Amino acid sequence: MTRLLAVVAVPLFALAACSGGEVEKQADARPVAVADERLPDGFTLYQGQQDALEVQESSPPTGGKIITFSVIAPAEQILRHYEREAEAAGLAYAGRLNAGEILSWEGRREGEGTPRTFGVTVLRKSEYSNVTLMFDVTQ
Repeated sequence: MTRLLAVVAVPLFALAACSGGEVEKQADARPVAVADERLPDGFTLYQGQQDALEVQESSPPTGGKIITFSVIAPAEQILRHYEREAEAAGLAYAGRLNAGEILSWEGRREGEGTPRTFGVTVLRKSEYSNVTLMFDVTQ
C-alpha cells in the first residue's frame, strides 16, 4: 500500500495539456469523456463539467504509463467512470481505497491482453479533482 501511494503521489501533481475526440455525452451534448491516443483501447479521458485540464503522460522507470489531469467533477463519479471502463476492457476488481479526500480503484487482468493492470486515484481539491491513471505500473 505504501508503495502504491508513493507511485500515485509523485505524478498526482504533474500536469500539461490535451485534446481528443468525442466518446460519451451528457444531455446538453457536451462530451463527458473523449478518446485520447495516450490511453489504451477502451479507456477515455474524463471531462466532467469542462475539458480536462493540464493532462500529462509519463513512463516511470519501473514500466507502464501514468496519465495525470485535473477536472471539475465529483471524485466518486470519476472513479465509477473508470471502474466501468476497466471492467469493460476485461480487468477484474483487485482493490479499492476510500481515504476521505483520496479514492482509488485497481483492476488486474487474468490471461492475455493489455493493460494487465490498471489503477485510478482521485484526489478531491475543492471543485477540482486531480486524477491519476496507471496502466501496467504495478505487477
